[in-house]
Amino acid sequence: MAWLSNGDIEARMEEQTLLSLADDDGDLSPDANVLDAVRADAEALVEGHLSGRYEVPLSVADKVAVEIATSIAIHRLYLRKNLESPQHVKDAFAQAVTMLARIAAGEAHLALVAPVGRALRSSLTRADREFTRDSLESH
Repeated sequence: MAWLSNGDIEARMEEQTLLSLADDDGDLSPDANVLDAVRADAEALVEGHLSGRYEVPLSVADKVAVEIATSIAIHRLYLRKNLESPQHVKDAFAQAVTMLARIAAGEAHLALVAPVGRALRSSLTRADREFTRDSLESH
């Protein structure tokens, strides 16, 4: 299930820039297949980083994840045309990657998605118990 929409990408870009990067057929409309491809790549990259902490694929459109993936998708639009992206796009991409690393390390969290529960296991056995039934009877 896609949690990032092509509209999320389109909303963050100026129309002329979007057309120059995503209108391959020249019909003055961004090509859905182009946006689908960069969107899918961005979602995969985000989910790859989140997979250690969250259940993927994501089932809801978490605002932080959408923001990160949108920055990645826009950066990929420039890459597919072999164009150098403007500084604000580079900065947004760098911030997105940094945030992904922080989330993966457990230093930041998604708001709408619950982390995957991790059961804690003890390495102790019954023989390692300090207080047994017998030792507690005398107290």
